Amino acid sequence: MKILVSNPSLQYTRNTVKALQAGGHDTYFATAYWFYPNRWFERIVVIIFPALFKSLQSKCDSEIPTEKVITNFSALFLPFLHRLLKRSVEYSSYADDRFHDKWVSKWIELHKPDLVIGYEKSCLKSFTTAKKYGASTYLDLSQVHPYFIRNLRQQHNFFRSITGSESLFNTISQHKLNEYQLADKIICLSHFAKNTLTNFGLDEQKTFANCLGFNPEIFYPNATKIINTHEPLRLIYAGIITKRKGIHILLESLNSFPANSIHLTLIGPAGDASDLLAAYKNTLPIQYIPACSQLELANHFRAAHIFVFPSFLDSWAAVVAEAMASGLPVITTSSTGASAMIDKHCGFVIEPGNLTELNSAIQFFIDHKSEIPSMGIHAVQQIAPYTWKRYNQELNNSIT
Repeated sequence: MKILVSNPSLQYTRNTVKALQAGGHDTYFATAYWFYPNRWFERIVVIIFPALFKSLQSKCDSEIPTEKVITNFSALFLPFLHRLLKRSVEYSSYADDRFHDKWVSKWIELHKPDLVIGYEKSCLKSFTTAKKYGASTYLDLSQVHPYFIRNLRQQHNFFRSITGSESLFNTISQHKLNEYQLADKIICLSHFAKNTLTNFGLDEQKTFANCLGFNPEIFYPNATKIINTHEPLRLIYAGIITKRKGIHILLESLNSFPANSIHLTLIGPAGDASDLLAAYKNTLPIQYIPACSQLELANHFRAAHIFVFPSFLDSWAAVVAEAMASGLPVITTSSTGASAMIDKHCGFVIEPGNLTELNSAIQFFIDHKSEIPSMGIHAVQQIAPYTWKRYNQELNNSIT
């Protein structure tokens, strides 16, 4: 089967492409940017912007043949245009997605793949073109139903600021709903995400959950880990420093405990809660690491005691799975898809934004450090089936 996987950003899509290739499908990947070390653009960047060049090097995968990757080079200049016009992040993202969709639809019209796998906000025109000649269309949905997000906008002011103006949000929501209608199947990242679709009226037969995997060669427990019950509880968080992921609640919680009883490592790029982090990190026991590799992240996990991820919305939350695979009990919320993997023997699932529940969960681990190793073992057992191998098998089984 000839398949086109279209996503302007890489995200987890590289694994999708490799899974389909391994399944014997003739798979093409359409994305905004792919790193080519010998191209003139990269040669100029390495001279003028060496730091940027290092970042660009991650935008490729040696296991995906370059002849199967198609890119629209002009998309590279869109971010500069957005900055020049001082467009919001949400508007810029939507504009980029539509630009990508229009370009991909032309490729589809010429090459006519049997199946088009698209990502939300960037596949409406592509699906429309594919339907004209009878191709199948799958929506690989990395988010939840827009009406679920609408409810969050009504409940929390900060959700309005990170999801755009009311008119823009409504426009994007309708765009997503139109994509739902054109999709033959919708692949969700968790049963939590799937339930947001069916709860708002989508046919359950049209949707299925395929949870993202973790790499067991990178994320594994420290077999010789010893916890000193007299040392501070070592918490770790990984993700964007944003209120959407509950950073403001986590920092407020940390402020409730004696400084010598707890230590927090935060790993992730700056977001809308960075100003709060700047205000707290000089008075609270916090280590902040803006970025690190997957190998480095795994080492940080193995050095910690507890992974804490008080997110208001994550359709899966791969970092939760990776932390569990590294032997950490977890504190997370019911609004993360990976919370379905957690029971009372390996952590706590709290309500998003509930400071009292978060404080109680942290206090439990402060008072019961001796139970952390056994809970960590159970976390490893709980998450063990959710490797990329399982994800690959489920994906290929869904192709009809």
